[in-house]
Amino acid sequence: EEEEENESQMQRHVDKAHKTWKKNAAILYDFAMIQSLECPSLTVQWMPDRTYPDADWCQHRLLIGTYSSSVAEENKKRKDFLMLAAVSLPREMANFEEGEEDDEDDAPLDSCAAAQATIEIERKIPHAGEVNRARYMPQNPDIIATKSGSGGGEVYLFRLSKHVNFPKDDGKGCHDLLLKGHKDEGYGLAWSERQAGFLVSGSYDHRVCVWDTNATPSENRAGQVYLDPLITFVGHADAVGDVAWHPSQANIVGSVGDDGMLMTYDLRAGKSPANQHRVSNLATNSLAFNLVNPHVLATASGDSGGGVVCVWDNRHLAAPVHRLQHHSDVVDVVAWSPHSEHVLASGSQDRMIHILDLSNPVGHDPSDPRQVMFVHAGHTSKVSDVAFNAHDPWLLASVSDVEPTVQVWQMHRSIWGDPGGDADSVASSYDSEELDEMAQK
Repeated sequence: EEEEENESQMQRHVDKAHKTWKKNAAILYDFAMIQSLECPSLTVQWMPDRTYPDADWCQHRLLIGTYSSSVAEENKKRKDFLMLAAVSLPREMANFEEGEEDDEDDAPLDSCAAAQATIEIERKIPHAGEVNRARYMPQNPDIIATKSGSGGGEVYLFRLSKHVNFPKDDGKGCHDLLLKGHKDEGYGLAWSERQAGFLVSGSYDHRVCVWDTNATPSENRAGQVYLDPLITFVGHADAVGDVAWHPSQANIVGSVGDDGMLMTYDLRAGKSPANQHRVSNLATNSLAFNLVNPHVLATASGDSGGGVVCVWDNRHLAAPVHRLQHHSDVVDVVAWSPHSEHVLASGSQDRMIHILDLSNPVGHDPSDPRQVMFVHAGHTSKVSDVAFNAHDPWLLASVSDVEPTVQVWQMHRSIWGDPGGDADSVASSYDSEELDEMAQK
């Protein structure tokens, strides 16, 4: 009963804080939209295209999936899908980029236009098991890789052009290729930017698998088409939390895991790690190479006492360049902006997404708030994924593992539009005691 009362109090606190956030959203954002889904998504990624259907609107697409087990008690027959969502936004937002002049100082986006912005599911493809992660191939966005949460470690490939919109659901996944190699589920999944068709995956089975999806697949007696790994790396003593390709070296991949280790592998040098380094005494959940500076990477870890984001120079791993401890709970995901080597997003189990500006010189205090450019407090449960848009530098999308929503947002231009000014920080942006209290929890 005491535990139930504590959970009830926490939920009331979360609901009150979220209500306060919604009240203040108009002064914190150029644009913020929360779109309800049938069930939560653990994954989100902007597709690379942006179109202009008319003079007033631009359209992006989001890659998301379903996490049906979170609502299984409500509907045990619920099925899972890989989904594409069309995001229609006012064109004026896409045209206003950093450094441009605006006729009206700090003028907000037209409220009527923003109110008409929409997120609509345009394609649903049946998927075998929950979609733990989904990523498109950079060289051919028609091809999508997914990691299934069914427990068997399945990685699937889909060719979007082969699937009709909203097909008849027979309860079976309709992937085009099964990638074998794992024995357990996981979340690490990344395509190579340098070698078309090369995919890396990490799972709870301690393995890191690499496939060349250009290879000729095999077929078993049941007619199942599958592909075995090109190479399986071993080295982690516990679950692999995340994987990533080096942005400029085609044969180098990295991984982090619950053993607190960062490992890099060379596809030309066998199955053992080429290098390994302890980056945390705690489980390490996320790895991201900087997209502008190939020597820099970020890792995420933490426990209930606080989350930790570390930024490293991979030439000197004795100590992190930055150690950031602004989150009050475990950090599950980090993502670099593709537009700046200094901007990093971190998503945590404390329900917050921090936008960090590492160009701001500060001392060695890991909790110094001056590196926190902005805090997005729109989620009511732990953040599972966050993504920067490749076209609009400050447009982001995020999802969480319990609430059935996808959120699309852009912080107010007064924060990012004037590098020499007094940018609003987490302390100055949130004019409410509730949000301050929430940040301390």
